[in-house]
Amino acid sequence: RKASLLACEGSPVAAGGRAPGGRMFGQPLGIKLGGGLRACAFSPCGRLIAAGGYDNEVSVVRVADGALVARIERSGPVWTMCWSPNGLRLVVGGMDCKIGVLDASRGTVLHETRRGHWIFCSAWSPDGRWLAVGGLANGTEHRRALVVVEARSSEAIELDLGGASIWAAAYSPDSASLACACSDGRCVCLSADSRATRFEARTGREARAVAFSADGAALAV
Repeated sequence: RKASLLACEGSPVAAGGRAPGGRMFGQPLGIKLGGGLRACAFSPCGRLIAAGGYDNEVSVVRVADGALVARIERSGPVWTMCWSPNGLRLVVGGMDCKIGVLDASRGTVLHETRRGHWIFCSAWSPDGRWLAVGGLANGTEHRRALVVVEARSSEAIELDLGGASIWAAAYSPDSASLACACSDGRCVCLSADSRATRFEARTGREARAVAFSADGAALAV
């Protein structure tokens, strides 16, 4: 499969695969990946796109002309990334077990925290207050696979969701709830600060993705 970055009329769509390269409507974007594309994300304004994968780098490209804005080296493959709602920060994670907060326009690492496991997913609440990062739960040593950070104070809360790995996470449109897709087949919906469990649902198989509807009334797992 080819790795591709696509933009549809009026509605950007991003897609990735295990092959080098990046394209938009057949026009090269200037993203030259040495390995497969694993994660990509448009900035909130839609003017930039960030991409990363198995070449241990994050590339930030201007959509209008494909110009490379920044290239940031990482110490391992990049598996997840998400922009802050104001578009000033980019959070990345992956096989290097590090949560990196980047200044995407300058190509600098602002903050980095090492976790005890691979990072699979990241999500920023729409109001910009909360950041959730999930990853691998590894036996008894690294059971706290989810960390939720309060952006203003940098206070971090680590959670053990029954020893399950966290494959995906998403905040509701009103920023009130955080849904997590777990390796044990559960979808766990928490309050935004993760201190209260709203509900749990079992899918019958490993849950790999989760998404809220635009009005926040429905949740897909």
